[in-house]
Amino acid sequence: MVEGAGPVGLTLATDLAQRGVQVLMAEIRDFAQPPNVKCNHVSERRM
Repeated sequence: MVEGAGPVGLTLATDLAQRGVQVLMAEIRDFAQPPNVKCNHVSERRM
């Protein structure tokens, strides 16, 4: 189980799924609540 669907959680879940591991994502927030974005851009250096 991966908690949090941020950049790190999604990358980890993708990597595990590609390796054949079943993944369950959990993002804790109220129904229909928009995500709490902590970063509004990603530079090409971080890509």
